[in-house]
Amino acid sequence: MNLETAVDLYLQRPSGDPWPPITFRRDDGPSGTLVSVDDLGRQGIGTVTLDFLADTAAEVEGFDLTVEALATFSGFGVGQFSATGAFEHRFERNA
Repeated sequence: MNLETAVDLYLQRPSGDPWPPITFRRDDGPSGTLVSVDDLGRQGIGTVTLDFLADTAAEVEGFDLTVEALATFSGFGVGQFSATGAFEHRFERNA
């Protein structure tokens, strides 16, 4: 089964004040996608949550999802620094 067509991921529209444009582009890997948001302004103060929804083909028993994040922070008297993180999870088919 071709996993690229068996699982579709969607970004739920963030709530609150208007967000800057969120762009998507294909990564160098076979099934990677880059999600980019430039300056969040006041939306970036505190915790930022992006909710993704997964829609799978009926015959998919489960899938692995890996998320790698890079965030660059500036201002607020701290200068500029970057932080990275990774998340891996196995999603099983719902009964």
